[in-house]
Amino acid sequence: THEPSHIDEICRRSGLNMPEASSTLAILELKGMVKQVGNMNYVLAHGVKPG
Repeated sequence: THEPSHIDEICRRSGLNMPEASSTLAILELKGMVKQVGNMNYVLAHGVKPG
């Protein structure tokens, strides 16, 4: 969704550990697919549809 999700919640839902989630989110951020909105909270970038 376009509601912010904390990295801990992303790890829990995805099954990734913290380093894996962090590096994946960094790549997605560089590709413009997610945006960090502070305090390790992430949202889908504008125009990206939830899968």
